[in-house]
Formats: sequence, C-alpha cells, structure tokens
Amino acid sequence: MYLSLNIYGYRFKICLASKNLKQALEREFRYFVEPDGTDSDYVITEKEIAMNLTPYDPERQISQNLIMSIASCLRNDFLFFHGSCIVRDGKAMAFVGPSGSGKSSIAIISYFLGLDVLTDDVVLVSKSNNLVYPFPKPVLVRCDIFRFLKRRGFISSFKYPPRLYIHPKAGSAKLSHLYLLTGQKKSVHPLIFLLQNSHSAAIGMKQTLLDIALLTEKLRVEPINHIQLDSLKNLKRHYTRLKELLFCRKTYPARKKETIPVL
Repeated sequence: MYLSLNIYGYRFKICLASKNLKQALEREFRYFVEPDGTDSDYVITEKEIAMNLTPYDPERQISQNLIMSIASCLRNDFLFFHGSCIVRDGKAMAFVGPSGSGKSSIAIISYFLGLDVLTDDVVLVSKSNNLVYPFPKPVLVRCDIFRFLKRRGFISSFKYPPRLYIHPKAGSAKLSHLYLLTGQKKSVHPLIFLLQNSHSAAIGMKQTLLDIALLTEKLRVEPINHIQLDSLKNLKRHYTRLKELLFCRKTYPARKKETIPVL
C-alpha cells in the first residue's frame, strides 16, 4: 500500500507496509493527502523513513524522517526550517529554533490572538521569491499552555486536547522577519543557527548555508533569547512581551472563545 501526497505541485508516493503507519501519516499530512492512483514525481520507501528509530514515539520520528526525505527531493526549490510561522499584515514572521524552544507555543498563542498560522513545525520557504507556504500539522499542546489559554478565556472546553489542528487561511505570504529562538544557550552566529535548525542541512551543508545567506540578505533577522515559554510561570511573565513582538504594539481583534479541531 502507499500514501499519495501533493506538496504544491510535487507529487510523492510513500510506499508503506503497515496500515496503522499509513493512517498515522495521513493524520500528520492531511493537508497534502490526495487520492491513491495519481501519478508521482518521487517515490519514498518505508525503509528510507524508518531508519534509526528509538522506542520513544517512533511515529513522530518517522514523520520527521519523511520531512527530511521530502526536503531532499525539493532542495532545488525550497528551504525547510524547523520552526513556526505566522502572518501579520500580509507578511510572514518565522520563529526558528530547536525542539522545546517555544515555536508551537508561539503558534498556538498567536492563533488565539487572532493571527493566521501557516505552520508550527516546518517553515517551507521558496528560494525564488521568499514566499512561505503553509505546512500545517497537528500541534502537540502541552498541559501548561492549555491551562494558560483557559485562564485567559481563549478556550471554552474543559477537556484537555493533546493535539490540535489549525488550518491556515492564507495561501502563502512573503517572509519579512526571522526570529531565532536561541534560549539561554551561548550565542551562535545567525547563519550557523539557521543551518543547525534546517531540514535541508543534511542534504548539502555548503549549498544550504549559501541559500540561507541569500535568503537573509533582505530580511530582518533577530535572535531573541529573552522569551522562554517552557513553563506556565514563564508564559505569564513573557505574555505581554510576546504580544508586543507579534503586534508591534498594534491592537488586533482576538478570537472569540472556541475549541479548535481536535485529532
């Protein structure tokens, strides 16, 4: 059996032996799934995406490996960063950083503050025009983020949903800001930091670094190590600073109380 994905005109056939794995990947990549039987430009086997798995959350690792394989196939046209991206005033703001740096937290809070979210995990940037394309995936919501949103009155449901799915409204947006979620680690050169958090780096480091340098020439790139969203205490402390960063002191209509689709 196989799974068919259409990623902005590039068709992929993912050959799978397990029905459960196919269903899991359909949930992860539901935005790109198309009916079986269509022609494909690239074929990816289960062996390629099931390498070096550990007992902890193998489905998530397979999903990450699949993204790496897709990035390898599309390396001539796109850059893939590990981060989240929101749209403000028609322009894209990307937050790039390692796992646990607050990317998904920023995406979720931005959504409930009324902004459009293109992605919370994979920032897909076109090399030709710096457009960021939506790459939505189910968002893993931590308990402290959920409690924070409830206390702020954004979520009316009393049930804790571990995964939410935010469907982007914008088709694509021009990238204008790159924020580097460096945390409290020793400062790294922005280009090296972006290289470390790029899904394309494993394909060709020298070419990826050159592509990143060309991308950032006309962008505002700003390392931010003073916003830590790794606990409820830090969420409360940095909420006002985050709103200033997102809105540049403008006021936007926040979303009404609602429950977004739960997987």
